[in-house]
Formats: sequence, C-alpha cells, structure tokens
Amino acid sequence: AAATREWVARLESVSRDARKVALAAPCALLWSRAASWAAALGNASVARHFAQIAGSVVDFICLVKRVDSVPALSAAVDVARGDAALCADERRVALRHFQNALRLNPECATAACGLGEVLLRAGRSVEAAAAFARALARQG
Repeated sequence: AAATREWVARLESVSRDARKVALAAPCALLWSRAASWAAALGNASVARHFAQIAGSVVDFICLVKRVDSVPALSAAVDVARGDAALCADERRVALRHFQNALRLNPECATAACGLGEVLLRAGRSVEAAAAFARALARQG
C-alpha cells in the first residue's frame, strides 16, 4: 500500500509540474489506464478520481497546444470515465462516455468493448454483439 501511495504521489507530481506536452501526454494515458484498472478491481471512487486527473492533464495539453481537443487522449479519458461509471453501475453515464470515445477515436477497440458491456448489461444483446464485433475488428 505504501509503494502504491508513493507511485501515485510521484505521478501526481509529474502531472502537476509537466511543462512539456511530450511529458504530459504519457501522463494522461497512464492516469486513464490507472482509472480503468481501478474500475476493473471494483473501486469506482478511485477510478473516478484517476479519470478526473487524466482529464485535467488533457485540458493542460489543450491549453499549451492551443487546440480544442486532443482526440486520442480525450478518447482514452472517456474510456477511463466509462470504466469508472460502469464499475459504479451508472450505465447511462458509461454509455455516454464510451459513445463519446468512439466519436473521438472510431478505431478505439477498448471503447467499443466498453460500449458492448454497457449494452449487454442493459439487455440489448443484439446491439452488444455488434459492439463486441466492432471491438474485435479493431483488434486486428
């Protein structure tokens, strides 16, 4: 547990002090992946917290680059937020995030798989099967 806290503190420090987009982009991806892992472990509050940090780092990148969005990173953050919402059984929120991730990055297999999971839990098995097929097609 202490090692995990130390790792999180270091990652937060790097995220806060990032002066270059080259450093911030991997941080955003790490935070979004950490959120997905926390969701997979069933810890929705930690997953939400990590997804929020990932979103803040993406906002930082957008500010520095003076762009409206960084689609691939924004999609990764939406996937993390979708995972966190799914973990908390907030299907409508999860659906919105996975759909937005696919809008930003249509090739995102993880978002397609998350969408399939939401649809399956909602009893929409035909649509879920299509989403899972989409995810498999993107896996290569």
